[in-house]
Amino acid sequence: MSGGSRLDHVYRSILMTKFFTKGWGKPENLKRLFAFKEKVTNREQCFKLVPNDYPVTISKEEEYSDCKILEGHFLSPFVTNLPGIVPKESETAHFQVVLPRKWNSDHYKPICLHLAGTGDHGFWRRRQMMAKPLLKEGGIASIILENPFYGLRKPKDQVRSCLHNVSDIIVMGGCLILESLVLFHWCENNGLGPLGVTGMSMGGHMASLAATNWPKPIVLVPCLSWSSATPVFTQGVMSYSINWELLGSQYFSDDSFREEIRKLIRVDKDAFRAGQHFAKHYPHSMDHIRRLSQEQHGLNKENKTTSLISEKQNSFDHRTVEPSASNMTAASVHSSTLNRAVRAKVDVVSAATNISPDSKIGTANLMTSALKTTELMTETKVLESNSISCADVKFNSTNVPDQTCKAPKAQGSRFSNLLGKRKHSDSNFLSQLSESKSKLIGFRMKSVEEKKSVDGAPLGGIDALKEDIKKSVSRWREDEALLFMHGIMDECTHLRNFTVPLDTSLIIAICARDDAYVPREGCADLTDIWPGAEVRFLDAGHVSAYLLHKHTFRAAIIESFERLKKKYIDV
Repeated sequence: MSGGSRLDHVYRSILMTKFFTKGWGKPENLKRLFAFKEKVTNREQCFKLVPNDYPVTISKEEEYSDCKILEGHFLSPFVTNLPGIVPKESETAHFQVVLPRKWNSDHYKPICLHLAGTGDHGFWRRRQMMAKPLLKEGGIASIILENPFYGLRKPKDQVRSCLHNVSDIIVMGGCLILESLVLFHWCENNGLGPLGVTGMSMGGHMASLAATNWPKPIVLVPCLSWSSATPVFTQGVMSYSINWELLGSQYFSDDSFREEIRKLIRVDKDAFRAGQHFAKHYPHSMDHIRRLSQEQHGLNKENKTTSLISEKQNSFDHRTVEPSASNMTAASVHSSTLNRAVRAKVDVVSAATNISPDSKIGTANLMTSALKTTELMTETKVLESNSISCADVKFNSTNVPDQTCKAPKAQGSRFSNLLGKRKHSDSNFLSQLSESKSKLIGFRMKSVEEKKSVDGAPLGGIDALKEDIKKSVSRWREDEALLFMHGIMDECTHLRNFTVPLDTSLIIAICARDDAYVPREGCADLTDIWPGAEVRFLDAGHVSAYLLHKHTFRAAIIESFERLKKKYIDV
């Protein structure tokens, strides 16, 4: 990714934090999470999961000159609703409450829940930089909730904020949604209200999710977040801290990810448009994947050289031919050309007849079908340039009949017309998908010039070619993992999948215009999902906004509470 604040890029580059170092998580856990998601995304069903008298324990109470601080804990409702998924250390939710020594009013006691951003362990930072100033400036009390996997709730084998699995971020979100409901009930039971919720970065998005499931007007001020967490992990600078090679390897090694979990991922309009980056920039953006597909095929053929040579001998009227090692690659690549292109076209035509913006196919399914069109284009290039021709194939034996050289030429001649028609068909198919604005695939595309083209590689450099192919196939697997990540994150974090908050006029979102952590391009606009919400932009990047604009965040919280007070309390 090239856009966004330079400071964001530099800051991320010096951090050692790596995410999802153990992979996707257990497939059975992901399936259970997807099933439970149907309840959490529906306000009516989710609200029933937490009774209003849910037990909460206040373990400590201290008074200071400027405020009163309570500490408490409770068992996360997520544990009882979905047992066996939350780590033991994260099962108990810990929180602090910052209250005024004396309220100015008996019927207006505003209180705001603060959720943590990435790396925000403990209570100190939010208490000193948000809660206490908010109490002083606006008379608004605060609740500070410790995130699962953070601080007192961090698993023993977890280093800093390095979540082990992709499933952990989904578990974190589910826990915070239900735990927020517990704290909202506790506030009302103790005469506190109206209620609000806020957070920065990841905390801002978690606050948005929490607000969707409260059935009453609630103040919501998400800061430095957007409508989905998808671009954070697939486009933003955070994506460079993810081991895509590991995720790609796991994705292809366990059929559960491709055959079961992928079917649970529905493609909304954003995901569909993101998948069409190929079409918008066709044919330039296809160069990289085209070569990866060809190289993966070449690697498979390399491992089966013996059988391929045997088949080639039979095709030459059963004459004895002894090809050299360098000639094996040329012969095998050419011999597989026709069948691969035909199979690819059949799959692409099948995909084309079923694709629609509302189709419930997996994101990876869509992209895998699109990838198959690259093989047709590759074969066209090979045949038209004659890069693998009869003249390039030299056999050790001179006892080869003339028709051996004529056969491939004849095949190429007959197939040229077919390829021309299918190439035109592919162009029409791709042009129908040309409305995409997402850079989901674009940011992962490596420059074609950075690696050697298989078409132009010397036939004698088998070892070097094989190594290059392995690296290219690895990159192709990473791109597939990226697409799977896109589908999972859209399914579990996209606000379009959740119930709209009861009163969107109480929502003030603060975004950084040059945010490299939370890209907005290609992602649904917040005001489209929540009509009536207000979005304000800071002329800053993610890091500079976090460091220098907390007063802006607090001012927005105070303003939103004033809106609620005028609309529902002072009437």
